[in-house]
Amino acid sequence: YFAQVPARVELVPEKSRLVADGSTRPVIALRITDRHGRPVHAGLAGEFRINAPYETAEDIDAMQSRALSGMGRAAPRWWVDGDDGIAYVELAPTMVSGKLHMEFIFSDEKQRRRQEIDSWIVPGEQPWTLVGLAEGSVGAKSVADNMERSGRFDSDLGNNARVAFYAKGRVLGRFLLTAAYDSAKQRDDQRLLGAIDPRAYYTVFADGSNRRFDAASRKKLYVRIEARAFYALYGDFDTGFDQTQLARYQRTTTGVKAEVETGAFHAQGFAAKVASTHRRDEIQGGGISGPYRLSSRAIIANSEVVRIEVRDRFRSEVIVDSRTLERFVDYDIDLLAGTITFKEPVLSRDGLLNPQFIVIDYEIDGTGKGGKTNAGVRADFTTAQGRVRIGATALTDTGGNGGAGSARTELGGVDLRARLSASTEVRAEAALSRHDGSSAQAWLVEAEHHDGKLDVLAYARSTEKDFGLGQTSGAEQGRRKVGVDARYSLSEALAFTPTAWHDESLTDAAHRSALQIGGQYRNRATEARLGVSMMRDRLADGARAN
Repeated sequence: YFAQVPARVELVPEKSRLVADGSTRPVIALRITDRHGRPVHAGLAGEFRINAPYETAEDIDAMQSRALSGMGRAAPRWWVDGDDGIAYVELAPTMVSGKLHMEFIFSDEKQRRRQEIDSWIVPGEQPWTLVGLAEGSVGAKSVADNMERSGRFDSDLGNNARVAFYAKGRVLGRFLLTAAYDSAKQRDDQRLLGAIDPRAYYTVFADGSNRRFDAASRKKLYVRIEARAFYALYGDFDTGFDQTQLARYQRTTTGVKAEVETGAFHAQGFAAKVASTHRRDEIQGGGISGPYRLSSRAIIANSEVVRIEVRDRFRSEVIVDSRTLERFVDYDIDLLAGTITFKEPVLSRDGLLNPQFIVIDYEIDGTGKGGKTNAGVRADFTTAQGRVRIGATALTDTGGNGGAGSARTELGGVDLRARLSASTEVRAEAALSRHDGSSAQAWLVEAEHHDGKLDVLAYARSTEKDFGLGQTSGAEQGRRKVGVDARYSLSEALAFTPTAWHDESLTDAAHRSALQIGGQYRNRATEARLGVSMMRDRLADGARAN
């Protein structure tokens, strides 16, 4: 046989080496198979997504040449080497241990299979490192003068003294400690996650390197304690609640975060006093590189997450393609003007007329001092061999929900993922949010089956208009959708693809019912397609559109 269409992926733990020691490259071993479970042939490659701060070594190695040629970052890739279908993915050396989350999307014509794999990178052996300074001043000039601070100087030791240090090493043999402190660190001068503006500090351009801080914190103190399956930190972090759709929560802030994974049990939580508010802008591309105006000019530097999303022109919940961009490489934000400009034009639609959107999540600087506490906790339990995962999430947030005032929003959600067999999986989620005295709910159910001949995805989902913490796509709020996508292979060359769905508004009488039936014939020399579509629309006032 000659398997060339990947359909499934699984982690091979015995051939993986996931250690964070700052010098060696962690290795992920993945077995790629087709819909029949047969390993794909050597040389086959594909893209996947990996959670920050991890990056593939291939991406780092190619970064300089891509920057010099005017190209941005490439998506992480896997590449099969050998006839056993195993792809070895090398990560860039890292000193950060924690959960490793990978997302794969396999496409075969209109059929899309999404699969997630989770693992854990453990801390490696690292010798003790200690770097520090202590300085004082007596006379005409103070430490503040030496730091060229003419305005307010915020220091724990006054204007005439300063202590700063960075330390990293093993404690009690089991724990890895990272600590940093600077008594004269000025919060207004710090960017989230320690980002450096290359235009302000470097005169060499076309350098695609990416600088990260091992102890990033807008506050004066940073502390991180790591063990084999646990970490806790005080400093800057991404919340990282991305395991579900309805209870997804992605913000960058400064506070306390912890995560633990012991066998089948996984839990994570965070708490932060936040004075900023979250904002989400969705702008359809205009065929130009910019500038595109954001809805606020009070954006906090380096808090933004920018993606280019291509959505199906008939079904907005189907993301055809998504790319996460990087600042200074793919785009630039003018903080004073409140605009974003890209390296290349963003088209309004792709070659198949699917709309293309710029999606920007960012933080807006609040006018108040101190802020209010945002917190979240998630726990899930996975049975043997990953057959069933049951999870629950609880979040409390101020300034979410589109930045609507200072009213607190609470959200609770439960989720289930059950693999009934090697070819069948069921996913279900339900969530309830409460904001300013009113409640809104959302739910979804998906059943997916893939075998040698039949591919089926059946789904039903509903999201009320005011649901969530401001991080739900505006196109999905106030909608209920039910549908089924199928593909049946009559032979290796001939396939039958029926699709049907119903999309209705929860706020007015608008709805759409659709049916698409297609056939495809493909061999080495010939490819032919035949299809028919029927759609019935009703407008918001109840009148028929066709």
